Amino acid sequence: MLPSFLFFKENYLAGSFRFQEHDFFPGWLLALADQSPDLLLISLLMLMMIFWFGFLMGFKTQISAFALTLCAYFFYARNAFYLKTLAWDMLLVTLVPFCGFASHPLLLRRLLRLQFTFIYMYAALNKIIPGNWMRENPLHYLMHYPDQSVMRGEALKGLFSFRPELCYLLGILIVSFEFILPVLLWIPRWSRWGIAAGILFHLMLSLLFHVPLLFLLLFAAYGLLFGLSVPSCRR
Repeated sequence: MLPSFLFFKENYLAGSFRFQEHDFFPGWLLALADQSPDLLLISLLMLMMIFWFGFLMGFKTQISAFALTLCAYFFYARNAFYLKTLAWDMLLVTLVPFCGFASHPLLLRRLLRLQFTFIYMYAALNKIIPGNWMRENPLHYLMHYPDQSVMRGEALKGLFSFRPELCYLLGILIVSFEFILPVLLWIPRWSRWGIAAGILFHLMLSLLFHVPLLFLLLFAAYGLLFGLSVPSCRR
């Protein structure tokens, strides 16, 4: 959850757009987290960074890991927007056994490509089958939401908010890209271009929206897939 701290004020401090997960956390913890003052949250953030650094350095790793877990759950109770979007399955595919001295770890590359395919195909189909991205203009409505909601409220929002035709075109391009990118990743000669396009795609969305943590995990997976696509790489 560390990348979510890059926008600590927008995600956790007073006045931020937050979501509470009542099915996961007890009511007393949700109330405690919701009523916590900003000074306490900043102090917990600093404490969490200290334990994180200690864990990386190998100092009291069990205690550090336990403290990190408690702090993480407290911040998730404060804002559970990222809780259900943790792509642990994408990280687990990196834990497969060492694949010998092969210069092309085929299994790992295919697992990553399958994961990307499922994510993008699901996102695209969800926008056009139960969703309304083709017959309406949902991005235009999102552009007029309060600044602390889905949109970031920065320069790009001002560019699109009063141009519904650009919003609709952007929505069509997003859906089209989510259909095309999995195909690019499975074609060897286009794979690296697809990886670069995917990274730029997520950077663009990150400028417009409060993206879930899944987007940030995708950057690491893209980097791993790119490294595995280079013939000289070894795991």
